[in-house]
Amino acid sequence: MSKDVAIANRQPSDEARRRLVACLENLYTTIAAVLPYGPEEAIDILDLGGGLGTLSGFILERFLNARITLLDTSEGAIESVCSVYRQFDDRIEFMVRDFA
Repeated sequence: MSKDVAIANRQPSDEARRRLVACLENLYTTIAAVLPYGPEEAIDILDLGGGLGTLSGFILERFLNARITLLDTSEGAIESVCSVYRQFDDRIEFMVRDFA
């Protein structure tokens, strides 16, 4: 997904969070950069408390064979992220779960 598509797909609450935390883009880029895998490797990742899936999106864009399970306690967040990342349907799974 291009950066323009990612920006267009972001939900308003995600954009507001990015304005509040100016370094968030750098944080996600750094996390994806330090994962000890090559961009073509098949990897499985659990995004616990994944919210609107911004970090998962970064990882899916950079690791073409990554599969992500995104868990969050908010059904609303999961519903939002499902529509935003539908182009990754075959590589991302969403679950609403209580972490306790």
